[in-house]
Amino acid sequence: MTKKRKIISFWGPELIIICIILSVISGLQHIIMAKENGALYDPLPVKNTSMYIVEGLAYASNVNSVINGNYFPLNAHLEGKENISNNVDIFPSIVLGLFGIIFGIGIKGLAILTNLILPPIVFLLYFYFCHKILGMQRLYSIFVALFLIFFVHDIALLEIAKNLLTANLNYFKTFYSARAMFVVSRFMQPGFTIISMISSLIFLVLSFKKKGFVYPVLTGLIAAVLAYSYFYYFAFFWATFACFAFFMALFARRKEHMLKLAVIAVIGIALSLPYVLRVIEYGSLPHKGELLARIGASFGRNINMSSILFAVFLLPAVFLTLRKDKINLFFISSSIIAGTVLLNIQLLIGYTVQYWHWWFRIINPLYVIISAFLLQETFYRLRKLSIIAYIKQVHLKIAGIFGVMLLLLFGAFIQIHIASSNYQKHKFTENEISLYKWLKDNAQPESTVLTISIEYNYKLQAYTRNNVYLPNALLHNLNSEEVIDRLLSAYSIFSVSNETLWKKITLSPNTNELEEFEDYDFINYLFHHQFNFNKDRNYLYPDDNAVEGFLFPEKFRQHIMNKWTKKDFKFYDFDYVLAEPYSKEIGNTDMIKKRYKKVYENGDFAVYSKND
Repeated sequence: MTKKRKIISFWGPELIIICIILSVISGLQHIIMAKENGALYDPLPVKNTSMYIVEGLAYASNVNSVINGNYFPLNAHLEGKENISNNVDIFPSIVLGLFGIIFGIGIKGLAILTNLILPPIVFLLYFYFCHKILGMQRLYSIFVALFLIFFVHDIALLEIAKNLLTANLNYFKTFYSARAMFVVSRFMQPGFTIISMISSLIFLVLSFKKKGFVYPVLTGLIAAVLAYSYFYYFAFFWATFACFAFFMALFARRKEHMLKLAVIAVIGIALSLPYVLRVIEYGSLPHKGELLARIGASFGRNINMSSILFAVFLLPAVFLTLRKDKINLFFISSSIIAGTVLLNIQLLIGYTVQYWHWWFRIINPLYVIISAFLLQETFYRLRKLSIIAYIKQVHLKIAGIFGVMLLLLFGAFIQIHIASSNYQKHKFTENEISLYKWLKDNAQPESTVLTISIEYNYKLQAYTRNNVYLPNALLHNLNSEEVIDRLLSAYSIFSVSNETLWKKITLSPNTNELEEFEDYDFINYLFHHQFNFNKDRNYLYPDDNAVEGFLFPEKFRQHIMNKWTKKDFKFYDFDYVLAEPYSKEIGNTDMIKKRYKKVYENGDFAVYSKND
């Protein structure tokens, strides 16, 4: 077969059609909501928390920083940022930001574009992995790849098995949520970074199935890219590589194989070294414990039994199925072992960080693929034994086509439902657009804007060239005392009352007041997971009596109020004060008007300059 025919054989008209359909389905939300909202359409609203938008704006702020000329956004929107290194991986921001510069596309355009192009790319990579690497049937691989596109976030195999065995059908009524729809198109995690992850695994296998050193070099390069893209993928690749190298050295020792392993390791490790040094620097900070808690650390040495059970079940099945294919056997076994080790890393170091990310970013899709592969192999073995020989190939093809069509229709239905239900939240106001335009045209680039609204702190970082006084917890490594000082000094400028501040920091996660965004995301914005009590996800959290949700502990609340009543907080530099509807509602702008010069007003918003 010629190379040209191989390419045609891989693509085929059905793949092209499905890619186009996926792009259209993912873009349906933009088509519907843009039609409703016109020029005021906002693809990344703050208040639509069911669609990862808040976190999307956090990522968008780094991309915006690149578009505005800060090509290495170690800390995108905080004054003095040259001395502060954040924990958000910057490679995707740099690539998308440069793409936006080259093609003249802003944040809104990039948010829409990623929705259109990421799902088809991820689908093709999943398909290639299933079909070309594992040898699964073509139509079956298409179905599995689509299944991962639509369900990858919510597939929890152990939970599904448990509820099936106990006949708990109520579980399946809420099994799928609109929140998970097209998670691979999310701006920008994991849609952008998952491309690098799957590619690194594909190239790792091809390095030892193909001659030459092109694939080992590519594997090393992409492994290094993972370091600057997403910690979980980076850690998983190298854990898998270590196991894979061990098996190759022990059971398939060949000079060429050892040389290829060395090439991957040298390139990948050498290019990842700056990232490793940054992690070491991060770990040496005196407030490392606060930062670990902020990014979702769970402390303790508990064993994750679910991962152990999966490994015990899957490893023997994989060995029996792939014992004649050493490369795939070593690779799949290594990935299972790596996932199990990472899910139990707390046994070695005493803590783990957002352990659920190991599950739904890596383990769930991996185990779905492995389970699908084992299911296919079991099916064909049973057919050879004539147990289910009555099932003809044409029956399988019809079932496969029906399954693919069902998934695509389901995807279209969910997207239409999301857009029809949420379009009101995807809308700028005209005054808001005027504010951003004024800041762009009149405020000095990287000047600092102070406002106490969480909504507009998010938006200022994503849609203007300005720094913010209250930074997003995902975008800095400040210690908690400075975060509190910034919060209290900002509240004092707006003359917020003692009663209002106390109410703000003592809201219960179970009150209806949390339906209001400014209350819902207040603690999350300032401290991310540090005060997030969630027993289902944070299973190692030591306080069994904690109320679930974002809540300051009593000791921390008292500490804040003591600093407030004693005026024992520090002010940091800023250039402008932004008074918007929420700040006006809970504060008082009379003192601001006396202290600072008003330089802009349009009804909803007023900007005061500190330096004029």
